[in-house]
Amino acid sequence: MVLSLAALFIGYALDLFIGDPDHWPHPIRVFGNAIYAGEKRFNTGNHRFWKGLGMSLFLGLLVFAFFTCINHLLQLLPQSIWLIFNGIMVWYGLANHNLISEGKTFLKP
Repeated sequence: MVLSLAALFIGYALDLFIGDPDHWPHPIRVFGNAIYAGEKRFNTGNHRFWKGLGMSLFLGLLVFAFFTCINHLLQLLPQSIWLIFNGIMVWYGLANHNLISEGKTFLKP
């Protein structure tokens, strides 16, 4: 529990001070590319809703399974490695810095 809170704090601090650098590899970009590829392949013809639903479920379960396996493997290593990895994943998952920056562009008079 304490390590999970520490990972959350680390990820939030990284997001607050660094944000999302434009040219760094980012898991969200990989996920977006997978969605784009699935849309090109399956968003045609009949039953588009069901194909889209299947693609969404598949990608969601794939990401869940991937990170569950990674976390189980990291538990075999020192806790500091688990903490660093999960802190970075929280950082990647948060978008506060960029959302605030983008939101301010709409609030300018």
